[in-house]
Amino acid sequence: MTSSTACQQLSTNDARTLPRMWHVVVALKGWGASKSRLALPETARRQIVRAMAVDTIAALTRCPEVQTISVLVRDHDLIDSPVLRGIDDVVVQPDTTPSLDVALSWFATTQVTVQMPLAVVVADLPALRAQSLSEVLLQANEHSFALVADRAGSGTTVLTALLATDLDPHFGTNSAAAHLAAGATLVVSPADVACDVDTLTDLAHARLLGLGSRTAALLANPAWDDWLV
Repeated sequence: MTSSTACQQLSTNDARTLPRMWHVVVALKGWGASKSRLALPETARRQIVRAMAVDTIAALTRCPEVQTISVLVRDHDLIDSPVLRGIDDVVVQPDTTPSLDVALSWFATTQVTVQMPLAVVVADLPALRAQSLSEVLLQANEHSFALVADRAGSGTTVLTALLATDLDPHFGTNSAAAHLAAGATLVVSPADVACDVDTLTDLAHARLLGLGSRTAALLANPAWDDWLV
């Protein structure tokens, strides 16, 4: 084997084994438009949506495989939200992207460096740990298009594409099945990556896993005792 061939093989092997640096995007509807299934007064629902987003994003910032974090928003007012301070990039989706799937596809094709893989992470993972996300992204390195299903197995909490332009989002009801049908590979994840919160029962399960600091502090308020299951 010549030295040039050996170097080429080493480079190929390194590309397969070394962690990639990911661009992660989190989509936010807005504090008032999210989580209608949470049986809470509106003020409390807004508080928990904000807290979960803060904890989710905080976990992303601690994940060594994440190079860039973007937040995709509908509402221009969210650009100046204290919750999003320190985020690399806050992008307002165009009016021509009425649905989440269309907005994510627009983002993937216009806002991401072509060579960088893209991961979509939902904003309601209050128990997310950076190490768990690292494990997921390392698995995703092996698949051109992949997903993490939620705790129920029907939804999607993480969607990845090694080429951003290959992202084919189908969020909504039964999104896991839709993503599998679109060619995504299901990757095994730790429980915290799968634990999104749509109901108070989901929130109780996230508490058992261990909440991030902002959500934990919010729920420590005695006012929440009457609402938690």
